[in-house]
Amino acid sequence: MARNRKGPTLALLLLLWPAWSNAQNVVTPSLLESRLQQIRQGQMNARTAASIIAATAARSSRGIDPIEPDGGDRDKPGNRGKQSKPSKGGYIPVSVPAPKSDDFGTPLGYCVSGKMSAKSGAGFNALAVIFAGPDRTFDTDCDQALQGDRTGDDY
Repeated sequence: MARNRKGPTLALLLLLWPAWSNAQNVVTPSLLESRLQQIRQGQMNARTAASIIAATAARSSRGIDPIEPDGGDRDKPGNRGKQSKPSKGGYIPVSVPAPKSDDFGTPLGYCVSGKMSAKSGAGFNALAVIFAGPDRTFDTDCDQALQGDRTGDDY
């Protein structure tokens, strides 16, 4: 006579399911190290871009000229819509030979203070390059970045 084993097997499966699904969400050491490496690389890209932009601006024939941010929106990785740029800022212009994105695929944000205007002799006092961090969202606006402050996981 055959026994019906579906009931106990199903009960065992239901008991083990929460433990198995939680185990799938655990961050392994190799995944954590990979994420930290992406963060370090994003920070290095931001520092490198800021140095190149400052050096390029300083070599201008008219003294220190600001390199205006590229205000256009850029596609998010995977064409999932437009990537928002930092408030009151933009992106590193394509013409500047500097890193343009981080290891998460997010464009680096870029801000300048004292932008060129109709006034003669207007230059810039500061520039900031913003790495949006793992959440790929700019939490820091340009006013904060130019003062050396940051919000959220931005760098």
